[in-house]
Order: sequence, then structure tokens, then C-alpha cells
Amino acid sequence: HPEIYPLVLTTKTQEIFNCRIDEDITDEQPYKLINKEDIFEDLRNRAAVSDFHPVKKIVQEYPGNELLLVYDKDFKYGLNFYLIGTEEGKENYLNPPEVSEEQEEYKEYIPEDVYIYKPPVSKPWVSLGSEKEIEEESVTESTKQITYMISRKRSEFGVPIKFSDQNASSVKDAYIECTAYPDKNFTLKQLEKDVGMQVIPQIKDISTQTK
Repeated sequence: HPEIYPLVLTTKTQEIFNCRIDEDITDEQPYKLINKEDIFEDLRNRAAVSDFHPVKKIVQEYPGNELLLVYDKDFKYGLNFYLIGTEEGKENYLNPPEVSEEQEEYKEYIPEDVYIYKPPVSKPWVSLGSEKEIEEESVTESTKQITYMISRKRSEFGVPIKFSDQNASSVKDAYIECTAYPDKNFTLKQLEKDVGMQVIPQIKDISTQTK
């Protein structure tokens, strides 16, 4: 609907233009004719705070002197009011064309929303470069894996074993210590790093006992 412009009118604006819901505007008369000069006066007084600021250009280019403001009770166009931006649309709303009895009877047999299923049609995949980004962000192993094989003699299978405590310093090859040391061959300097962050307000929890 190119001639319909949804608006949000606050309680203050409704009081200024006498279009208060359930008082000035009712289900029997859900519209109000607004003088164009009154809208300009509101724009001069409240500037960007005015609820009519989003449609300022539409109001300026409107050929008539009075614009039709309609209360959108069911939020058909998303907001609580909408403005009709053409004289033709205003006349069609105020004086809707008469519908013949045959057309009225025909409407009764036609559902309002008829859903027509359209099966999806397969299309060839077109690359837009996303697979390169996925490849860059994917994690790959940079070092070669080392494989160990541990075996024992066949004659030792199923033999009873008795465990006991021993001093690691008194028995040869019973304890091996591998301390960490810096290896200059593998020293890497990090130049760039992707970090995900989220800013949250500081929160403090306090418990108290009061009546």
C-alpha cells in the first residue's frame, strides 16, 4: 500500500490532536481528519520528538489541507495508527465504492486467504566466496601426530602381578622427569588474534533480610 504510512502516536500526541483512543476515536469512527497546519505547528514545537517527524516529507507534499489519520486497532500495518498520503486514498476510505449484491454473495464463497503451494525448484549453486571464509576459519592440525605402540611378551599374559611401593630415587630407570624448557626453534610471535567479546553491565548481588 504505497499510500499508507504507519505511525506510532503517543498519549501526548493523541491529546494534542484530539485523537485519543476509545474517547475521540472509537470502533464506530476509527479515523480523524488532521489539519496540515496543525501538524506543521507540532513539528515546529517538538521538532524530531514529534510523532509526525517520520512522515514530515509526506505531509509537506500532500496536496490537500486535511490528512486522514486512521486508528489501526488490529495492527494491520504494524503500528497503532496510519496516515493516508493521497486525496484519492482518503476519498476511497471515507466513501468506499458500493458493492453489488452479486459481488457480496460471491465473496461469501471465496476464502479470504487462499494458500497456493508452490513446490521449490532446484537451482544451481553459485559461489559467493563463503567457502573461502569457512576454510580460513576452520581449525587444522599444524603439527605431525606421533604414534606409539606398546607391547608385552605373550608369556606374560595372565600372569599374577603383585604391586608394591618403592623409592623412585633408589631404583634405576623407575622415574623420568621431563622438565619444560624454552626451545628457540619453536618460538612464535603472534601478530593477530581473533577474540570474541561481549560487553555486559556490572552486576552486584546483595542478600538482605527485611520485613
